[in-house]
Amino acid sequence: MSDTRGSREQSKIWNRLYQQILDRGVAPQQAEDLSKNLLIDRGHLDREGFDTPAGKLRGEMSPGERAIERATTYYGGSSSDYTYNEITNYATKNKNRGY
Repeated sequence: MSDTRGSREQSKIWNRLYQQILDRGVAPQQAEDLSKNLLIDRGHLDREGFDTPAGKLRGEMSPGERAIERATTYYGGSSSDYTYNEITNYATKNKNRGY
């Protein structure tokens, strides 16, 4: 009989968030539950633990792509208006773009 539940190992976004929570000193089972519930609330995982289309897309993004998406969502503009800084993991709006 096959397991019909998704697993953290199958999901890049879930595995990444789980590891980030573990790195903050949270116990493994708590990190597992917290990361899954956060991603379900965000719409990146379904209740069975499988990536949603949005979660799959987000899991395939690079850190720079995620930072630029966060910036465009929060500040507006298009992705070409921003430059990613890998040291700070932030995207900043380019200057001299007529704003």
